[in-house]
Amino acid sequence: VSGFVSVRGGMIDDEEVIYLSTTDDNLSFSEESVAGLQVDSTISEKLAMSMQIKAATSEDGVDLEWGYLEYAFEPDLKLRAGRLRAPGFMLSEFLDVGYAYPWAQVPYEVYGWLPFSHYEGLDLRYWTSIGGVDFRLNPHAGTTTDQQLAMGKLEFTGQSSEFAGLDIQATYD
Repeated sequence: VSGFVSVRGGMIDDEEVIYLSTTDDNLSFSEESVAGLQVDSTISEKLAMSMQIKAATSEDGVDLEWGYLEYAFEPDLKLRAGRLRAPGFMLSEFLDVGYAYPWAQVPYEVYGWLPFSHYEGLDLRYWTSIGGVDFRLNPHAGTTTDQQLAMGKLEFTGQSSEFAGLDIQATYD
């Protein structure tokens, strides 16, 4: 069992400026503060489960951010099924955990336009090395159902979609 709390606040010292339609000359903590509780458990030698509950602003309430079963065919080949975090960018899996990245907040211009944070489906994770380069291949497929999607203050309700993709990460040195 582990958890996290990120308390973020801000204000602009100019009455004429509003940033991303949310930050103005009033001190506010509600827009980006978040808390989470995660439970990880090993069921057998090859089967594990993970569940994360996240509480954001008072308007958003508490939500199951992810909850999945993971089967390890080999240590470097794993299948996950259930509610998964959408693999948008490098920080997607710990996007809400403020101390895990090198900024005060992630760049909104990149991460603020992700239309959804989780989906129901499955993915396969495969790690390998070629020369001095480490790779992670992550094909995934799933659906989103009736999610409240938002990009900044632009909100869409009841959004559903089906999708598939391939996330590839490469690390050298």
